Amino acid sequence: MGYRSDVTIAHAMSTEHAVEVFAAYTLLPEVQSFGLATNWSFDLRHDMTVIWIAMESVKWEDRYGDVRGILALETLLGEFEAEREFPYASVSIRVGEDTADIEERTYASDEGADNFRDHLADSLQVRTTVECGLECTEEPT
Repeated sequence: MGYRSDVTIAHAMSTEHAVEVFAAYTLLPEVQSFGLATNWSFDLRHDMTVIWIAMESVKWEDRYGDVRGILALETLLGEFEAEREFPYASVSIRVGEDTADIEERTYASDEGADNFRDHLADSLQVRTTVECGLECTEEPT
């Protein structure tokens, strides 16, 4: 089955920029070949839109085309920021099967992204839990 991870990625920006960037993202060949546009969700707020994806038990390696396609949105955002200087923030969290295998990356453009960064910081955190599969079938005597 191989090593698996839980992955959540979120990008926050103005709604106007989210519409423009996501429209360009849907045209990318790797996005179309894997049908990735439908995997993303949108959290619309009065002052921003968060484009996000959450996946459980996935093989998360850059050599896979679908992973490259998912990461292409982050690359595209960087290109739009460089060309158009619009503010955005991103958070990427990957939690592997091993308890110490947690990768968290954050980014916020320099100008005007404080609100976006703060919203993502409040919305996405790693939480560890213990699952117990034991049952109480009978009280000891």
